[in-house]
Amino acid sequence: GVFVERGRFPLLVRLLIAIPEYHAMEYMFGYLVHHGKMDLLLARSKLLGSTGTPKPALAMALVQYLQDHFARNLELRVQVHLCF
Repeated sequence: GVFVERGRFPLLVRLLIAIPEYHAMEYMFGYLVHHGKMDLLLARSKLLGSTGTPKPALAMALVQYLQDHFARNLELRVQVHLCF
């Protein structure tokens, strides 16, 4: 809530990438989608970790969230798939 209220979406993205409990924090994906800031997450090292290794758990959680909540938003789903 506080990050969203203050428009601190880059911090929200950093938090999402740093904490590997993606399914427990999927509500944050919703904040990013509803505020048009999903590009921040997708641009953030193309879903790569700080070591340069892919974060498949993040990618899978994001794909599942979009499939469950935004199944008709094909543009967003394609953008996510292109990032990994």
